[in-house]
Amino acid sequence: MRYGQPPTYSRMSRISHFAFFILHFVFVLCLAGCGGSTPDSHPEVFKTNQQVAGERLAVQQAQWQQEALSVLKLDRPDITAARAGTTAIALGAAGRQIDLASIGQALSQPDANQRQLIRALLAGQLPQYDRECVAADREGSLKQVVPRLFGGRQMKELCTTAQAAGAPLPLPTTMIVTDLYCLSTVPVGDGAYAVPIDDQIRQRWNVSLADLNAQAVENLRKSTANWSNESPMTEIELPGLGRYGHLKPGLNPAVVLLDEFLQTVRHNWKTQASLVVFLPSATGIRFVQRDNQALLDMLIPKWRKELAESRGPICENFLLLGGDQPTLLDYTPAAGPFMLPTSHPTTSHPVYIVR
Repeated sequence: MRYGQPPTYSRMSRISHFAFFILHFVFVLCLAGCGGSTPDSHPEVFKTNQQVAGERLAVQQAQWQQEALSVLKLDRPDITAARAGTTAIALGAAGRQIDLASIGQALSQPDANQRQLIRALLAGQLPQYDRECVAADREGSLKQVVPRLFGGRQMKELCTTAQAAGAPLPLPTTMIVTDLYCLSTVPVGDGAYAVPIDDQIRQRWNVSLADLNAQAVENLRKSTANWSNESPMTEIELPGLGRYGHLKPGLNPAVVLLDEFLQTVRHNWKTQASLVVFLPSATGIRFVQRDNQALLDMLIPKWRKELAESRGPICENFLLLGGDQPTLLDYTPAAGPFMLPTSHPTTSHPVYIVR
C-alpha cells in the first residue's frame, strides 16, 4: 500500500478479524471470572436479618453453656458436666439437664452479670440433683452420713431448700436443747453442702431412724481417731485470766457432742470441769471452763454481742457440757468493765485444718 492511499479490502478484513478475536477473548475471560464454585468472601451480605439474629443467638447460647460449665467447675468440682442441646448442660453419668433458657431473657441484657445469674440458677437446682445421687447410692451414702447441727433459723432455711428438692417434711431431726437441732446428713462437694436424709430416702434404703442416726454418730466418731496426735483445738492463753479453746476449722461442729471431745479437752487442760461452748458458726466455735469465773465474766458479754449480730448462729445460747446430757448455760456475768489484754495470745498447737 502506498502512503496516502486508502487501505485495501483485504487489509480491512484482517483488522476486523483481529478485533473480533480480542473481543471474543475478553468475553470468555469475563464468563470464567463470574462462573465457577468459589465461595463468596462476604456471604453475610446475602443473609436475611432473621438469619443473622439466629446466628448471634446461637453464639450467645454457647457462651452461656460455657459460663455454666465454668461456674460448676469452680463451685462444685465433684460434678462432671457437659453441654447438652443448644441451651442446657447435663450433669453426671445420668445426664440430668439444667436448661439455661429459663433465664435467657435476663442473660441477654446488655448489663447482665451472667456468672451471678447462672450461679443462682445452679444453687436452686443442684439440691435436687444431689438428693437424687445420694438416694441412689445407698452403700456409699451410709459410709459418709454424719450428724450435723442446725440452729432454729438455719433449720427453717434447710426445710425450704429440702422441700424444693423433693424431700417430704418434717425432716427427722433431734432437738439437743432449745433452738438447736441435729440431723443425719450426707456431705457433698467439699463438705460445705449436705443432703438431709429424709424419711423417703431412709425408707428407700430400708434403714430405721435409730440405725441411721447410730451410723452417723459412728462415722463422726471415726474422725476423732487421730486426736491423740493432732489436737482438735487451738488454745488461746490470756495472761492473768486463763485460757479458752477454739475448735479447728474444717471439723464438723457436731463433734462437740461426742464424749471424745470433752475427754480430750479435759485431758489437755488437766481438769474435770464442765465446758461452756459457744457456737456462732461452723468456723467460730469456742469453749471455756465453767469454773473460770473471771474469764467467763469477760467472754460471755462479748460472745452475746457476737450472737446478736449474727444472721443465723448454730446455737443462740451457750451449751454446757459435762453432765449426762448437754444443757443450756444458766449464768449472769458479774457487772464491771473487762478489757482484753494487749499482748498477743499464745497458741500451744499449730493450726491444722481437717479436709
